[in-house]
Amino acid sequence: RFDNCSIAWTVLYDEVVYVVEGLFRLVTPEGVIEGSAGDVIWIPEGTELKYEGEQATIFYAVYPGNWKEMLKD
Repeated sequence: RFDNCSIAWTVLYDEVVYVVEGLFRLVTPEGVIEGSAGDVIWIPEGTELKYEGEQATIFYAVYPGNWKEMLKD
């Protein structure tokens, strides 16, 4: 759930976001990507961004799922 927040992050995996409701926003150096209910957004590994939203509920999945363990190698 994202509502009136801004979370900076560099994605360490490929990520897919499905917007369930509200307005979800990714702010990147290349521009802003907005999604509303029913939209799917793919975020490639290495993307610098800020997650933002207005009453946004999302579902997300990452690949590879064991990315934390892979960082230890």
